[in-house]
Amino acid sequence: MSGAGKGIRRLVAAGTTVVLAGLGLAAPASAATAGGYNAFVTDSRQNLVYVIDTATNAITATVPVGTNPHGLAVLPDGSRVYVADHGSAAVSVIDSATSTVTATIPVSGAPNFVTSAPDGRHVYVSNDGTNSLNVIDTASNTVTATIQVGSVASGVAVITPDGKAVFVASTNAGTVYKIDTASNTVTSTIATPHPSALAVSPDGSELAVVNAVENTVTTFATATGAQTTATPIAGSPQELAYTQGVLYVTAADGTVSVLDHGAVTHTIPVSTRVLGGIAATPDGASLYVGNYFGTGVSVLSTASNAVSAVVPTPDGSQPYEVAIGQRSADLAVKLTASPAGLLVHEVTFTATVTNKGPGSASGATVKFSYANGFVSPYAPGCTVDAGVRTATCQFGALANGAAASKSLRLTVGLLTISGSMAVTATRTASMPTDGNAANDSGTVRCSALTSLLVSC
Repeated sequence: MSGAGKGIRRLVAAGTTVVLAGLGLAAPASAATAGGYNAFVTDSRQNLVYVIDTATNAITATVPVGTNPHGLAVLPDGSRVYVADHGSAAVSVIDSATSTVTATIPVSGAPNFVTSAPDGRHVYVSNDGTNSLNVIDTASNTVTATIQVGSVASGVAVITPDGKAVFVASTNAGTVYKIDTASNTVTSTIATPHPSALAVSPDGSELAVVNAVENTVTTFATATGAQTTATPIAGSPQELAYTQGVLYVTAADGTVSVLDHGAVTHTIPVSTRVLGGIAATPDGASLYVGNYFGTGVSVLSTASNAVSAVVPTPDGSQPYEVAIGQRSADLAVKLTASPAGLLVHEVTFTATVTNKGPGSASGATVKFSYANGFVSPYAPGCTVDAGVRTATCQFGALANGAAASKSLRLTVGLLTISGSMAVTATRTASMPTDGNAANDSGTVRCSALTSLLVSC
């Protein structure tokens, strides 16, 4: 760990400050159930990332990464996880479909915590070795900008749904910096003592800050920087996350405090030891907490404000930061043809999309393309472009195992005589990323002796 990094994690006698600076991750905007998501948890002692299926609370993979991993973030489409390898001066990139590291990005200094832009085109990495914010282009997996901030850059959070600003906490500088993502420049600052962890409300209006030495959580209006609340947390607050309209704050005494507009409404006993990162499932039903100086990942129910499960980790592990992302959804496309009878001049082609899981899909796009010889396309609910002979159809949400269909009706041209007229339906986009290209399209070939003698 760098000298700066040592400055933000310190353990002293009972009753005084304990700090594990980090990033409070707000839940992504989605109504999907926990069954379509994975929780990713860094183990800063074993140099691993655990992958937890939130439907079963089972660890489905362990991924070796760099030395002393800290924060991590999942791209909005669920395809990749970016991990700050604090002790390796690097960021590991995990392919979530295969649970393998596919790239390692050199980052000078000691990368600390990570967040993703809402469009997934950039991730932002706080760096307490160089007192800076590194901007990574996810298309090239390279650092494209470095923004200087104050001493011990310890937490970052993208704020607005359009991703126009990033906040960075600099603990020793007593400052939170607001950075414009278009220009990569600091546009304003908020003075607050020893900020060490940040979270932004889902609507982007409020910034919550852990003040490490003062053992408080303060909130600020993101538009003006004006302080709105200040709440003492007796157990030494560590990290925080918004969900269900309230804040959940982990503490060094092993508790999680629930804050509603600055008032502590519940205190949840989780462990007898220091807690680390916390993140909520997108449906707001559960939160996952790293037991930093213990073992296991605790699962909290927001309905009961109690521990509902503990995911065990090996002896000697150190579960630290948590991020939750979409699981991949394999959408299979099948195309069928239905001529209108023995002597036909119309054929209806039906594309059926089946979600083979394991995650839920929030939507998909399928494009029909059809050969010369077919005319008069009709596709209800789809966008037809007769000039290029296509019809583009949007599909809504599909749970694991669910299926939906869209149809394209075509007429065989009066003068058509052809031995092979192909129609193809192809999935061109979906959310989250579909990692299996082998079943993304289907093709049916028809032949026409005349416009009335058609077989498919």
